[in-house]
Amino acid sequence: MLTEIIGRWKGLRKNNICTVEALSEFLDEQSAYISQSSAYSYCRARTGFMGPKLFDEKGFSEELEVCKWTTYLAVLEDMLIFLEMQLRPDGRGDQEKLHHALCGVHQSVLNRRPPPPRLEQLWLDAGKAFALRLAQSQMAAPKTADVVANHSGRVLYDNVPIHIDLKKLDEEMLVNSLRFRFLRFAEELEEALEKDPLVRELGVGG
Repeated sequence: MLTEIIGRWKGLRKNNICTVEALSEFLDEQSAYISQSSAYSYCRARTGFMGPKLFDEKGFSEELEVCKWTTYLAVLEDMLIFLEMQLRPDGRGDQEKLHHALCGVHQSVLNRRPPPPRLEQLWLDAGKAFALRLAQSQMAAPKTADVVANHSGRVLYDNVPIHIDLKKLDEEMLVNSLRFRFLRFAEELEEALEKDPLVRELGVGG
């Protein structure tokens, strides 16, 4: 799955995000890539030569799946909050319209995947949680991508299935590993985003 995501991610053309469908696909692939690569690379590095055996254990692999998809939701939120900050001037001050439109995009991304096992309720509640967080973010000044991504970095740290006595030594490194990936996403978004047609389709351009 990760190899496929990376291949599709690298193959994206620049300046091609001009519809809600294209945006949803981009956000889904990026969220999956960032969450999965961050969790897996850390666990492989931290478990060392015991990694292959540990990854085959049902309990560990199940907790790693929970970590991956919980982080996926957090990364998706961060991406849309960062996007709102990029579109805010184009919304001409109509924050309510922009809020409604981006909540719709959030749901369209979630609709692309069935709820993962053990996370069905979290998936169902994700829309309300995002709507609240987005509304709070809209009342604050825009933030840089690395600051926005602190949220999903913390979610990754809290959920990665490595014992606390070990991972607490890596807290800053683990959070920053996700933030660096998020910065790459922000660059890709800036290169691929066609604001005018997207704003028109979202209905926030006036």
